[in-house]
Amino acid sequence: MPEDATLDEHTRDFTAQLASFKGFTPRRNFGVDELRSDSNWPWPAIYGVYCFVRHGDVVYVGRALGETIGERLWDQLRSLDDPDWSAVVLDPETRVEVIEVDKDRVYLAAALEAYLIDRIKPRFNLRAC
Repeated sequence: MPEDATLDEHTRDFTAQLASFKGFTPRRNFGVDELRSDSNWPWPAIYGVYCFVRHGDVVYVGRALGETIGERLWDQLRSLDDPDWSAVVLDPETRVEVIEVDKDRVYLAAALEAYLIDRIKPRFNLRAC
């Protein structure tokens, strides 16, 4: 499945500026159905940034600093109280992009998350404001 062009566009400049920092890994791309069907995910306990992408739009950007991305994602995939959010996590077309960062460089994940929210303005991040 092709990676989201909008996310590519907005991360290109940021990641180019971080080229001198070690610790970021290439993005991973998962379908929500794949993640919801089995919480024994094919990655270790990692830290970093994740984006929910629905119909080509980044609708939420999150990060894991004190918890692993797996813990944060699992909580969000099971959170079905809000009908708008349920539509995102239950849509088989929704993808989750994961950008890993080394545990000792989690501050870079916080910077990337803030940058993406500012540039992309995902609707679920803006609802919290």
